[in-house]
Amino acid sequence: MKELWKILALGIASAVLIWVWILDIDPEPSMSLGIIILVPIVLIINLAIAGVLFLIGKREYVKYFLINSLVSSFLMVFLFGKGVDRNLDRRIDEWKFIESDSTFRISIWTESDWFSITHEINSTLEAGYIDGKYENLNEHWILTTNKDSVKMIINKSDRLINFRSRNDTIELERIR
Repeated sequence: MKELWKILALGIASAVLIWVWILDIDPEPSMSLGIIILVPIVLIINLAIAGVLFLIGKREYVKYFLINSLVSSFLMVFLFGKGVDRNLDRRIDEWKFIESDSTFRISIWTESDWFSITHEINSTLEAGYIDGKYENLNEHWILTTNKDSVKMIINKSDRLINFRSRNDTIELERIR
């Protein structure tokens, strides 16, 4: 039973250290391939600690770091994904709605003044549909398209107004 507590304590310490590291690097989706490098780094660090402990005669701790090398590798994958989600939640507001056999996704990049609406047909093909600039006025998003300067509004009740026709109102599902 004591061994389980030691493994658990080492796993918690690893999770805290990994999460602090993830917060520091603040990964965005374009960094996702970095996980190919980060998992082996975490694995090698734990194996190196186990090797040092073995060489200095603290062999009773070696097995904990060998087990933790696997645990912390899985933690790195999981926490890195959560870090990417956290980054996206801060940078993008997103909604979706379904009309006929199509799913539309509205994305607003909060660190700029751009939005886009993508169009997905039968859950397979996603393509750019509309893009433009937005303004945030009194809890309403005013979307102005690039092509023909059409103005659409997302109100504070998560409804899209003027999508295809004047006074057209569509209920939106908030994604992030």
